[in-house]
Amino acid sequence: MQLQPGRQVALLLLLLLAAVPRHVTEAAAAFSSGRLWWSSLESLSDYEAVRSHSVQNEPECIVPANSDSAVQLVAFNASSGQCAHFRCRLGLSHCRKCRNANKGAQRLWTAGSDCWTTVQHRVSGSVDFYRNWTQYQSEFGEGPDGNYWIGLNSLHALTASGPRKLRILMKAWNDSEHWAEYSSFSVGPESDNYRLSVSGFSGSAGIGDCLDNNNGMQFSTKDADHDTSTDNCATTHKGAWWFRSCHCAHPNGEYKDSSAAIGGAFAKGVIWRKTFGFYYSLKEIEMLLLSGLCALFRCRLGLSHCRKCRNANKGAQRVWTAGSDCWTTVQHRVSGSVDFYRNWTQYQSDQFSTMDADHDDSSSSCAENYSGGWWFQGCYSTHPNGVYKNFTDAIGGPFGHGIIWKYYYGFYYSLMEFEMLII
Repeated sequence: MQLQPGRQVALLLLLLLAAVPRHVTEAAAAFSSGRLWWSSLESLSDYEAVRSHSVQNEPECIVPANSDSAVQLVAFNASSGQCAHFRCRLGLSHCRKCRNANKGAQRLWTAGSDCWTTVQHRVSGSVDFYRNWTQYQSEFGEGPDGNYWIGLNSLHALTASGPRKLRILMKAWNDSEHWAEYSSFSVGPESDNYRLSVSGFSGSAGIGDCLDNNNGMQFSTKDADHDTSTDNCATTHKGAWWFRSCHCAHPNGEYKDSSAAIGGAFAKGVIWRKTFGFYYSLKEIEMLLLSGLCALFRCRLGLSHCRKCRNANKGAQRVWTAGSDCWTTVQHRVSGSVDFYRNWTQYQSDQFSTMDADHDDSSSSCAENYSGGWWFQGCYSTHPNGVYKNFTDAIGGPFGHGIIWKYYYGFYYSLMEFEMLII
């Protein structure tokens, strides 16, 4: 093979097994036709099973999920061959929480890499939410899994580049679960007292819009009164919020245990009035913003560098790569749609052999014998340009016919995919 003089060239060959292997690469599963699936060690707490069945390999588990938009997570057990499809609980379209990402024991596949960031969470009375302005500016609590507030500064930072989708999950004392969602949520800077902008309500059955009255309001605490009431709503209701006069929702109100949650003082507690009313303090409430998950990637297959020129600037998301150089594809086989058994003029290269130009060392034409063009010697150990074999013909069949890489696969195994790249 003659390449450009003086140029340092590395050759990379990527081979994907044909048809039946039980051990598949991540790309074969993640980039199956349809949606993009991401590998993760995920918690299943926000999902429910749709179906379970036996399959031969991971792609057979993932590909059928593409035809069911409700399926958001796929699990495959290689030892048992069991495949399980999961959807989001509560009828939600997307439920992956950032705080649950990579916390499971089993590798799973999720539909998309984005997730919901917990910005507020109430589960008990162990953390005091009746705090001052400075405390609400910063993060406090037990972390996203427990009682938690992410901080006004962080809320502004998360939404400064543009509004995010907001989801509010609620649990009543009979353990029924409910949700409200807003298509647009943002928090202004400290100079404007973290003014709230929220719109685009939707919710589960019976849940009403309890933030419409807060839209456009500044944040208030017991020592910083920015509401329109004659009294300080934060002091009156022992919490902090974007009060107007005073509230329909108050997730940061005083937490009530089971004995005091129903009945009691007017509008005191963890309140969502529209459905539950002012005399019902919720068992749990969580506020989440939809955000992209920060992820670090390495090359598959143990390669040290894998950026392909044909994939550069084609993604929907901006990413950072280590270096600007890339691999140029010079040969690629993925199906039988293109005939590679061609003549000399069509292949045109020095000391290359084709069906009408025999430059090999064999007594017969290797190109004719094995139906393709290559740098044959007598004849070959590899033949990327051989006849493409489909699923049913890839294993077995005539000696040396197909997309061949003899060492490891042998002469009776035609590869599913083969790509040559130079850098």
